[in-house]
Formats: sequence, structure tokens, C-alpha cells
Amino acid sequence: MTPTAPARVASPIELKLPAARRRASAASAAKDEAKGAIVRFWPLIRAMMCFALVALILLPELRSGFPSLSKTLGDTDDATRLVQVREFAAGAGWYDLVLARFGGADPLVSHWSRLIDAPLALILIVAEKFVMPATAELLARALWPSLLLLALLTIFAREADRRSGPIAAILAIVLAISTLNGVVMFRPGRIDHHNAMILCTLAGLLLFARATKFPRCGWYAGSAFGLALTIGYEPLAFIVPMVCLASSAALIDGRHMPGVKPTVSSFAATLVLGLVLSQPPMLWHLAPCDAIGANLVVLAASGALALYAADRLAVRNLVRVIVAAAIVAAGAGLAYAINPACAAGPFAAVSAEAKQIWLANVVDNTPFHEMLGLNPVPMLAFAVTALLGLAAAWHRWRLERSTDAALLCIGLVFMTMLALTMMKYIAYAALLSSFCLALGLAAVKDRPGLSAGTQRILAVVSLNQLAIAIMATILGIGTTATLSDATDHAACTARETIAALAPLPKGFVVAPIDLGPAIVADTAHDVLAAPYHRIHSAIVANARIFESTPAEAERTLTTIGATYVVTCRTGRNDVARKVPDSLAAHLASSSPPSFLEPLHAARAPLGIWRVKP
Repeated sequence: MTPTAPARVASPIELKLPAARRRASAASAAKDEAKGAIVRFWPLIRAMMCFALVALILLPELRSGFPSLSKTLGDTDDATRLVQVREFAAGAGWYDLVLARFGGADPLVSHWSRLIDAPLALILIVAEKFVMPATAELLARALWPSLLLLALLTIFAREADRRSGPIAAILAIVLAISTLNGVVMFRPGRIDHHNAMILCTLAGLLLFARATKFPRCGWYAGSAFGLALTIGYEPLAFIVPMVCLASSAALIDGRHMPGVKPTVSSFAATLVLGLVLSQPPMLWHLAPCDAIGANLVVLAASGALALYAADRLAVRNLVRVIVAAAIVAAGAGLAYAINPACAAGPFAAVSAEAKQIWLANVVDNTPFHEMLGLNPVPMLAFAVTALLGLAAAWHRWRLERSTDAALLCIGLVFMTMLALTMMKYIAYAALLSSFCLALGLAAVKDRPGLSAGTQRILAVVSLNQLAIAIMATILGIGTTATLSDATDHAACTARETIAALAPLPKGFVVAPIDLGPAIVADTAHDVLAAPYHRIHSAIVANARIFESTPAEAERTLTTIGATYVVTCRTGRNDVARKVPDSLAAHLASSSPPSFLEPLHAARAPLGIWRVKP
């Protein structure tokens, strides 16, 4: 038998105390013991809080059979990612990124990394062992973004806890989950690469800022930055300037060199690994401008070499800067020589006409002031969040004067500036603002008649993005035009609508580019165009078909072997309005050209015509 611990016997001194004091002493001991248990289990409690909040988002979909995911595939990137994952799960090679069903004679070669396809395909394959394939696909589409959101909340909670304690961790979790501009990128169904890039970029920044005090964090920060750029180049405009700024400061003032060097080193090493995983060796010399290539790897490696060389060989600050600048300049020259075209940016190979037709109309590239007029409620919510986060970050830096606070403040300022120029950075800036605001609220002190806890509760309840959006809606701030246009577009891309094409014999479809991914994902048809710059010639050809006269369109459709022409009959038709004699105008009217046979119902969202032989 296992011996039991002897019962605690009160000491003679305790027995002499009055009963009330003995009870108070016992209560104090119990309280201390409870506090000790909370401290011991706090990491687990913190993780369970993150898990519970993610479950609140995921479980309603899971319990009701994923109704929203069954109705739509999400945006174009979500639908195309699903196509790519299906092909990978069906046996496509790791480096085989040709999506032959897009683009016609010149098929789309995807620039997306397999690093997102792999976990999605794994979830899909495992789930198919237990449920039907259709249900397994829904489960994968719901589970993957939820896992990324769980990782984001966990990192936010841990980093806030290490900076300002448990209260900051709780505030960071609550404010992040209520940041609509950010969490929308992690909702069930968002299987494109944007949420993974957001997670890696923000995690890298938080770890990079803390590496100034704890240098070992730099290894994790650089790996996170490198993984973000391996997945996609979207955060390139933020990561590279931040790393260069911190590296320059470390060269001038060597106190933070121990934290910057491991960051830059692991950043370069991760990019090397990312290149190996993303591109086959025979293509390394091509160095694409829109995906990880040898040019970016060479540039990052030269930066790491410059830091180490300057730190070991130089004595004075000016010499350190000159040595580092010389090495980086040599690396930049080599990177330029690998592919000079990339100096024009990731869309260097896209024709000017395709940029005008497609890139200029991409919502993600819309500046803040234009989106404010189109969709004011979420934009106002972001503006308030950004201002509060900037104020909190600035105040924290003034109080602490630490490098960690300085880097977070600079990073938030820079990311907010990017968000004002392009909408795709709003999620980054909004989530980072919520983190900085959590640190600021954790530092609030008691005031006469108002405790710190009460102040925090009032701030969280009234200043979170959900509350701001509700208040703006109550006040009538917003426009119905944007909501109407979005609803019209959703009606055309809904799975129920696209299903009208499924029974038709397999063919080659000419349709508006935003319909292309949904058609490929939910039918057996191929499409001419989709909103991806690597098939910019198909985008131009697709636009010319709808803009040309019926006779010209007939010749083009016959030449490319088109089987069907599809249009979205709801919403605005800008081409028909601008070019009255165009094919688009004739299809919108009651007199379609004779070479097209109508196949659609009179009030169906889609207009479907078969090209007559």
C-alpha cells in the first residue's frame, strides 16, 4: 500500500490564537495555495482560453453541417486553392503547379507555394477515412483557418503575457478575436494563403522586437519572416524594410547586434529552405519575380554576411556601416543580374493592358480613402482601432523607452501606412493595433472612483471593432450600393448557381474572370481566364471578346475553340454601358447574336450560351 501523507497538526501557537484569527489564517493559506495553482497552470489556462474562442467560431458551423461553406467557395483565391489542393491530393507532384484547366492554350502555372496545399491535403486525406469526400472537403476548409487563428491567438497571448503579464494576455485574446478586419481572414472557408502570411508576419515582428532583449528569440523571428515570404510576397513590403531598419540601427549602435544577427541569419536560412521546397533545382536560375527565387535568397544571404562581417572585422561605427553597405551592394548587384526584370516589382511580366483591365480593379489594391466611400463601416472600425493602437504603442514607448516598444511602435506606424495605400494590409495593421492596445490597457492604473479593472472592461466593451461597427450601423453610416453589388456577385458565384453548368457536356468556357475559379472548382469545364497575373494574355483575350462586336467575337471564339459563353446577369455591366455594340451589350439585351444558343432560364443569375458549330 502507498503510505498516505500525515494530516497537518496545528502548532501550539496556532491553538492559542482566537478562532477568528485561525480561520483568517487558514483562508489566507488557501488563497495563497489557489494563487500558486493558477500560476502553475496559467499556460494551460491561457491555451484553453484561445481554444475556447476559436471553438465558438467553428462549432456552430460544425454542428449545423457547414451551411455557409456549402453555399459558396469563398472568393476566387479560395476556389483556386481548393482546385490546387484537390490535384495535389489526387497525386500531382510537389513541384507540378500547372493548373491546366485555366488559361486555354497557355495554362496557368501557379506561383503559390505547396506549403499551404500540404496541410490542407493531409486534413482532406485523413478525413476521407472517416466521412464522405464532400464532407471531408468541408471539414478541411473549416479546420485549416481555425488552426491558424488558434496559433495567432496563442502567440498574441504568450507575447502579451511576457511583456505585461496575464491581464495583457487576456486583453490581447479578447481584442484580437473582436477585430473584424483581421479575424475575417481566418473565418471558416478562408483557405487561401493570406491568413498564413498574416500569422507569420505578425509573429515574426513580435519575436523580433523581443529579440532585442532575449537574442534567442531572433532565431524564431527570422524563421517566421522567411516562412511568410516563402508562402507569398505580400508582406515583402513590410518585412524587408523592418529588417533593414533594425540591422542599420544595430550597425550604428552595436547593443542590439546579438538579437539582430540571429534574426537575419535564420531569415536567410529559411529562405534557402523555402527555395528548395518551392522550386525544382532546374528552375533556380530563372528566379521568378512573384515567388521565392534565387534573387531574394542571395539578397538575404548578403545581408546576413554583411552583419557578421561588420561585427567581427570593423572597429568603428563608420567602418562597420561601410563594410556592410559594400557587401549588401554586391549582393543586390548579383540579385539584379539573376533577373533584371524583377527590379520593376512582382508584376514585371504583366502587360500594361492586363494591368489596366484587371490589376487596377483588384479590391485588395484599393487605397483606404476609396474604400471608405465604398464600404465605410469596416473602414471606420479600422481607423478607430489603428488610432487607439498607435496611441497605446506611442505611450508605451514614452514610458519604457525600450527597443521592444520602439520596434512595435515603428512596425505599427509602417503597417498602418501600408494599409492606407492598399486594403490588403488592413488585416495586418488591425490585428497589430489590437495587440498594442492590449498592452496599453494592461498598464492602466487605478483612478479615484474608477478602478483599473473597470477602466479595462469599459474600454474593451466600447472600443472593440464589433462595438464600433454596431454603433456605426445604428447611426446609419454606410452605403447600400456596395452591399448590393457584393450580393449580386455572390449570387453568380454561389455553388447553387454554378451548378447550372455542371450537367452540360464538358467544354471550354469564356466568362468574366471572377467566375472562372468557381466554374473550374464546381464543374468539369475549363475556363479561358481567371484573376491571376500569370495568365495575363488570357485576361486580355477574355476582355476583348466581350468588348468586341458580335462578328469579331464569333471569329475569336471559334479560333480558341470556346464551347460556352457565360455572363453574370445581376449587378452592373460596365462593358455593355460603355460599348453599346459590344458582345456584352448584345448578351445583356433581348437580342443575343445568332451564333450563340441560349441555355439559361429567363431569370437565372447566370446567362449561359452554347457556341454553335
